[in-house]
Amino acid sequence: MSTHPIGTRLREIRLAAGLTQAQLAEKLGYKQQSNISHIESGLRTTTLTILAAWVEACDATLVIEPRDGPREDPVLLGQIERMAAALRSLPAEDREREVRMLQTRAAWTGRD
Repeated sequence: MSTHPIGTRLREIRLAAGLTQAQLAEKLGYKQQSNISHIESGLRTTTLTILAAWVEACDATLVIEPRDGPREDPVLLGQIERMAAALRSLPAEDREREVRMLQTRAAWTGRD
């Protein structure tokens, strides 16, 4: 069992995908399953390219966050609070129209 945090997480991702080390090694183009074992155990370092290929082969998502978890942006939070207050002050029909407009704009920018 791995005690390396990244290796442990990669092992969990592989197992959740129902893949053996040999199957994943083949998907990643490795000739030997031991490459996967060494990454999972922390005996071998890896790169972001390999991480991206690993999670794609496992149909998973790679998320990188600060060690102490995601951080809130106080400027953005202030903007959101002001926007929410402005929306609350609108009549219901206008509020619904503005929310739809914001959802459309967020979809265009990939931030929905």
